[in-house]
Amino acid sequence: MGEEVAPKFIGTAQCGSGTGNSLATVLPATMTSLEMVDLINSQREPGEAVLRHDDFLRKVPKVLGEGVSEKFRTPYIHPQNGQTYAIYRFPKREACLMAMSYSFELQAKVFDRMTELEERERERERRPVHGQRRLSVNGLSVNGSSV
Repeated sequence: MGEEVAPKFIGTAQCGSGTGNSLATVLPATMTSLEMVDLINSQREPGEAVLRHDDFLRKVPKVLGEGVSEKFRTPYIHPQNGQTYAIYRFPKREACLMAMSYSFELQAKVFDRMTELEERERERERRPVHGQRRLSVNGLSVNGSSV
């Protein structure tokens, strides 16, 4: 699909953002609605209709429920035109529910992808931040030498 450009998300915490906080911020693995649409379209047969992101967005409240779906809405800045759009950022459960609404095969692919992302996050948590020691205190991962 051409050159990939890293998306910009607004209002999400960044790991290692250099803010001076002593506790590392670890976000759960998520999958965006944009990523889900790309995955769904990659699984379609030649000649099968391409799923549009706006059609996917309309389906989310029907599958997850109006109140629940709003919790996962987040702004997105398009890297090419700088405009802000609404997308969804799903944790594993909701990503699997959305995928299941299309097919069980897609659900398996989403589950596997989310599991891979979770493993990457666990691996990242285990690695010390450059130039700092990483301690574990009562199950909390802490940078530096004091709590």
